[in-house]
Amino acid sequence: MYKLDVQLARDTMLATFGPDRYMKFVVALNGRCQQKRRMFFWQDEMWNQVQEQLGVRINDFSTITGLFRFCHVHNEELRQELVPIGYGTRQATGNYIEAMESKFPYANEVYFGPSWHEKPKHCEVYFCDACRAAKNLWQDQLPD
Repeated sequence: MYKLDVQLARDTMLATFGPDRYMKFVVALNGRCQQKRRMFFWQDEMWNQVQEQLGVRINDFSTITGLFRFCHVHNEELRQELVPIGYGTRQATGNYIEAMESKFPYANEVYFGPSWHEKPKHCEVYFCDACRAAKNLWQDQLPD
């Protein structure tokens, strides 16, 4: 089986679709697609074009996500860790959501499960060390 170079896949995707569409692809792949365990149709179309250019055929979701598993804010590879699952209702403020999306999208210190299901205690997540540092810095700067 052919093993595709991570940087080659990323560079080809970026060169083919430009920075905006490339980032949209990466953000969705590392976010909503993880819950669905599949790509969206528009991502399949993009990936098919890249595969054609590279002369490869990779359709395994885990392999594809592995090629693009990095933090788009800090440009760091995401690492895997077992974190506690938080159950119940939670409400984030607009300031937190805005900061999370722009400064620390992959802090992932806790995984939030549904409020009606309380079986597992931990979950595997992908996280960015720089996101966690940025989250801590942001929290330290909040007024008491």
